[in-house]
Amino acid sequence: MMGRLAQLTAREGDVLTRLVAGTSTRAIAADLGLSAKTVECHRSGSMETLGCSGLFELGRAWEAAAGSNREATATQMASGRKTAGRTMPG
Repeated sequence: MMGRLAQLTAREGDVLTRLVAGTSTRAIAADLGLSAKTVECHRSGSMETLGCSGLFELGRAWEAAAGSNREATATQMASGRKTAGRTMPG
């Protein structure tokens, strides 16, 4: 899943972060200065990239990835290594 998240565009990541936080499409559009249709296109692209068929599944995939990232970060911190790469929620 982490590999698939890395394939998201920056904008798809922005939209996805807001979607899983429960923000409406219209509110996301207003926040990002986009049309609601553009937000829906980014949501659709995210779902296709992650292999999800609905918002619930998309949220579960995001949470699973966030959990994996927290575990990796804890392991790296315990071994004294710094984390690098895309920041995930959590």
